[in-house]
Amino acid sequence: MTDLQPEASSGSPTLKTVVPWLLGITRPVHPPLLFSIAMRLISQTANVALFALAAGGLVAVITGSLPLTHLVIGLLIVSAIKATTYYLEQFSGHYVAFKALELLRAEAFATLWPKAPAVVVRTESGALYASLTRDIDRIEVLYAHTIAPVVAGVVVPLALLGFAASQVGLLPILVPLLCVLFSIFALPFIGFKSSLGGATEVLRVRSRLTQHVTDSVFGAGEVTGYGREEQRYTEMAQLGADIARAHVRAARFRGARHSLNTVFIPVSLVSVLVAGISCGLSPVALAALAGGALALFEAPRGIEDAAGGVDISLASAARLWTVCNLPVEVVDGSGTEVPDGPLAVEWRAVTYSYPGSGGRVALSDFTAEVSPGEQVAIVGPSGVGKSTAAQLLLRYADPDSGEVLLGGQPVGTYTLKQLRKLVAFVPQRGELLRGTVAENLRLGAPQASDEQLWWALEVAGIAGEVRAMPGGLDEATGTEGSGISGGQLQRLCLARALLTEPRVLVLDEFSAYLDADKYLEIRRRLSTELPSLTVIEVTHRRDLIDPDQHIIEL
Repeated sequence: MTDLQPEASSGSPTLKTVVPWLLGITRPVHPPLLFSIAMRLISQTANVALFALAAGGLVAVITGSLPLTHLVIGLLIVSAIKATTYYLEQFSGHYVAFKALELLRAEAFATLWPKAPAVVVRTESGALYASLTRDIDRIEVLYAHTIAPVVAGVVVPLALLGFAASQVGLLPILVPLLCVLFSIFALPFIGFKSSLGGATEVLRVRSRLTQHVTDSVFGAGEVTGYGREEQRYTEMAQLGADIARAHVRAARFRGARHSLNTVFIPVSLVSVLVAGISCGLSPVALAALAGGALALFEAPRGIEDAAGGVDISLASAARLWTVCNLPVEVVDGSGTEVPDGPLAVEWRAVTYSYPGSGGRVALSDFTAEVSPGEQVAIVGPSGVGKSTAAQLLLRYADPDSGEVLLGGQPVGTYTLKQLRKLVAFVPQRGELLRGTVAENLRLGAPQASDEQLWWALEVAGIAGEVRAMPGGLDEATGTEGSGISGGQLQRLCLARALLTEPRVLVLDEFSAYLDADKYLEIRRRLSTELPSLTVIEVTHRRDLIDPDQHIIEL
């Protein structure tokens, strides 16, 4: 299986690769993002002005140089500006974030679609799921809590300190200026590389944990049957401990940055008071500077907060880049004329090795032929390439050498749409979406009538069980068939495949969850109802195969 971690891919993505790619996808949200940045600039400026006006104005009122009503009106105006711009910044910022999520998800699924179904088989399902959900959600932090805060964190304090220097000189604001410069241009980078590495490690181990839990849940029967519960618990606890250690590595410098930013506030306040008194500033100016110093680091703290989350966001973006740039293993064919009648299948000297297997051959010089309308069993022990042969017919990948033919034509000449219409595949572990029996059956044949659904269920040997369900065709199946037995799940998947009216049917270990009588009954129904259907069954159950049937031994 393919590890979806950036460091495991060929040509690991750097920030110079990931960031432009990210910005290119989210280009439609850039105008509202600029508006959000502008609103944050005004809101942060108004915040500092509010503190400065409150402190300086109060002293002015006490000394009699400013009427109290003027101070109250001024505070109300600045407060209204701050509140309005803050709301607009939050509103536009969240619009940008959610729109970016939409664009990223659309891009991810658009790039994965041409790679299916191979990408699902070749990658760890838990890792792929995590990247398409959590990683994209984490990238949202870049847009909602990073770009606008960083821009405001740089522009607002430097602009306000520049204005203050023009009014009272450089000396009173020298220490706050140095603190701000350090907070902006040095503090965010302290331990950034280590934090990014820790965040990447967290995501990598979380991906393994997701896969581990997924396997444990859906393989619960096997785990308990072989008495491996304690082993799975121990492995899961170890993965949890690994995540905790990686989190500490990523969080250590975040705490240090936050502490330093907090220290800068009292240091700046004291320095302003001391330097202002030594420079002979008026009480009003001194109070205004002191009040502004209290709120000055609110904007740079946005940079610190962004730095605390940007490492994991960038690591998530790198993982998503890796998913979106997984190689396309199968190029769509140009299309060919489909022969009439039953279709033959042939493997001619086919050899194939899985990517990342180190050259270990999964199928070697395999030659076999299936006549039109014939029922054939490919048998052999696990690991000899039975499923690989079937997947090459379905073009999950193309062989390293040799060729696979369908109806006398190489499968690569068919379009993938043609091939999926001609060849239906029922895997050992089928999948159902959250919905009703009817909705799942109609996935491949949306216009199928209820009568056609019942016909397919009869052929698949499950019509009686569906009629016995309280909802019948409207019975809820649950995610991945929860509440439905393994045998029922397989037969529902068979019925769904039959509704697409395939010319070739591939069954992968179809007898795994069925007793012998039910299995043989279904095979008889397939022969009776669909005599021209070419059936290829991958199995290791030789005891259920008719000795007179064509058997391909691996």
